[in-house]
Amino acid sequence: MRVKSGKLLLLFIFNTVLTTSVNAADIIFMKYGYGKIYWGDKSSTFDPAIYPLKDSYAYDKLMQRQPRATTANLNPYYDVNEWDNNQTQKDRAIVASLKVWQKKHDVLSQVKIHNESGRSYFIYRGGLPSLAGPVSFGVMCGSDFRLTTGDIKLDYLGHSCDFGNDLQNNWVEIESGDELSFIVKLNLAYEFLPGKHQYQVGSLEYEVVTKEWFTEVISNATMFSIFNRRSECPIKTELPIVIKEQSLCPQYEFRTNDLESIMNDLGFDGDNSNNYFQIRTNQVSITIDADENTSYYHFLRSTKSGY
Repeated sequence: MRVKSGKLLLLFIFNTVLTTSVNAADIIFMKYGYGKIYWGDKSSTFDPAIYPLKDSYAYDKLMQRQPRATTANLNPYYDVNEWDNNQTQKDRAIVASLKVWQKKHDVLSQVKIHNESGRSYFIYRGGLPSLAGPVSFGVMCGSDFRLTTGDIKLDYLGHSCDFGNDLQNNWVEIESGDELSFIVKLNLAYEFLPGKHQYQVGSLEYEVVTKEWFTEVISNATMFSIFNRRSECPIKTELPIVIKEQSLCPQYEFRTNDLESIMNDLGFDGDNSNNYFQIRTNQVSITIDADENTSYYHFLRSTKSGY
C-alpha cells in the first residue's frame, strides 16, 4: 500500500514529539520492586529479592484505598510530565538539574536548583536533605528520587523527617540569582542490584511557592477556623446517649463534605494557586556496578544496627 508523503510527514512529526516529550522510564510499565526484605506475604527474611509489585503489602494497602488502582499508582511516580516540567521551568525562570555518578562503592547524586527569575522562591523542605536523623544513615527525608532499571523500581529504605507545624520554617528561600545545591549518597537509601545494571534516575517533584502564597494560605486557614467553629455541647457529655450518639454534639459532627473540604478541592489549600508550582530534575541514565560494599544492608551490618 502506498502512503502519501503528507501522511508520512505527519507521522514523523508525531513520533518526534512523542519521543522528545516522554522519557523511556515513563513508558516502561513497572512490574517489580527491589530493596525491601519484608515486602509481602511471600517475602524472604534474609536478603532482598526482585518481587512482583502486585503481591506487595504496599499494593494491598493501595487497593484498599483505591480499588481501581494499578501498580502504576504505587509510589514513587512522577506527578508532572516532562513537557510540562520543562515549560514550567522556562516560564518561572527556575532550573532544576541532576547529576549522578559512582565513586568507588558510593552512588552520588547532585541536585542544583537555580533561580534565574527576578524574585525569591521557596522550596518545601520535605524534598531536601536534612540532619533531623542520624547523619550516618543519610540525609534524605523520603523517597525523593525515582530509580528504575528495566521494569524494576527500587524501594526507598531511608528514614523520614518531622519538620513540625511551623509553616514558614518548612520552606527554604532561594533568592533571585541564587542556587540551591546538595549531594546525597543514594546507596544509603536504596539497595542497588548486584552487578552492572543500567538505571534511570530522576528526582521527584519539588514544591515551589512565592512569598504571596503564604499570605493566601494563612488567610484561608483563618477563614476556615471561623467556618469550623463549633458551639459547646448543649447536654452533659458523660451521659451514655452522648457517648453512643456523639453526633448530637456539634463538636463531634462527622464532616466529610463540609465547606473546607469543598473549597480545598477547588484549590483553597494553596496547591492550585498561581503562586504554587512543581518542578523536577532531568532524568539521568547511568550504569551502576554494585557489590557488597555498595549495599545498604551491608552498611547496616557494618554499623551493627541490624535490619
